[in-house]
Amino acid sequence: LSGSYTSTHFICYFLLIYGVRNFNAMWFPWALDQEIRQGELSFKLLRPGHPYWNYLAYQLADNVIRVPLMLPFLIGGVYFTSAYTELSLLHLPFAILALLGGMAIHFYSNFLMGCTSFWLERTRAIEMMYYSMLVLLGGAIVPLELFPDGLRQVIMFTPFPYLLGFPVDVAMGGLSPAELVRGFLILGAWMLLIGLAARALWI
Repeated sequence: LSGSYTSTHFICYFLLIYGVRNFNAMWFPWALDQEIRQGELSFKLLRPGHPYWNYLAYQLADNVIRVPLMLPFLIGGVYFTSAYTELSLLHLPFAILALLGGMAIHFYSNFLMGCTSFWLERTRAIEMMYYSMLVLLGGAIVPLELFPDGLRQVIMFTPFPYLLGFPVDVAMGGLSPAELVRGFLILGAWMLLIGLAARALWI
């Protein structure tokens, strides 16, 4: 194993990645794409509330159903493999904040991709490319710490690590205070930038 990554460390990392991916799972872009193409969005535009809130409520309701089903497996896996020994209780509040920030980026990104259906005939290719980049650069396949240092520094300026790997690294206490602050600053910048882009594309 490379560096400080023991077998327990790897187990903890990928169990937490499993949890974060379930928290971040989103399906509404396909619904938005279909509603735009088939004219079903017109009915939502007649309502007093912005359709954005409808999709947000849809996502939150989906989490309410899915997350409780996932948590027993996650907690059981962390306990029975002793992976909890790799967690940093001091950093868990920051990990939760990072998780919520990553969810916001992911939601805005999906809303942005859904809105491209106003102008493009096929948006599935964009969505598939986005999710491929998320899996590769987000840390789902291999921890980003094991990437070459120069490449990892470049990747950390993209939004993808903050959707998966960053909350996990925070929870495991693997970041220095400087890396933690820089990570949250980049996360906040992407959240603002993608949120504004999604808003502009909708208009």
